[in-house]
Amino acid sequence: MLVAPEGGAPMHFDEVGDDFYQITPAEAKALLDMAAAKRKEEEQFKTRETRELEAARRKRVYRKAMIRVRFPDGVVLQGTFSSSATVGAVLAWVESSMREPGHAFELAIARGQPLKELSETLETAQLCPAALLNFRSPSEEMLQPPYVHAQLMQQAQVLGQEQIEIPQGLTVEEARAWQEARDGARRTKPSAYGRPGEGGEGRRPRWMK
Repeated sequence: MLVAPEGGAPMHFDEVGDDFYQITPAEAKALLDMAAAKRKEEEQFKTRETRELEAARRKRVYRKAMIRVRFPDGVVLQGTFSSSATVGAVLAWVESSMREPGHAFELAIARGQPLKELSETLETAQLCPAALLNFRSPSEEMLQPPYVHAQLMQQAQVLGQEQIEIPQGLTVEEARAWQEARDGARRTKPSAYGRPGEGGEGRRPRWMK
């Protein structure tokens, strides 16, 4: 802080030489580092924002999911669920379709982990718009084919002859995934088509209770 002298005399300032404005090499390096850090931060923020925007654009909202469950004997159980239906509802539907319900089993996509979170929605589990799940049971369960009950077997159709509504507006990757789910289960054996039970959001297979 500067204070004017008494008596109103004008203030006098000593002139500053040119060397006053010169910065040392260390100061110059610090300024360059600060500028580089600021640019990097701005680039990272812009990149993250761009990624999130692109992800939001790619994400599609599906109202339904076509679920196919392939049994070891080649029979495929098919049903259409709401995308907000839970994994537990799918497990309960599969059990209700079995010839011998009450046995432990698991469902998993090819080379994937079994579905475990019963309260997880099909959309969150990435089973929309279509998915092919493999039926697995522990060896000690001693399950023998046919796995689904006789009423469903009587309604069986040969895969490839059924009419399936293809979801519209899919990207190339989504269309490929849907096609793999549809064609991956093609066999000469019949496919049993069942209708998922109503509700079932909180249901568990009997063997899990």
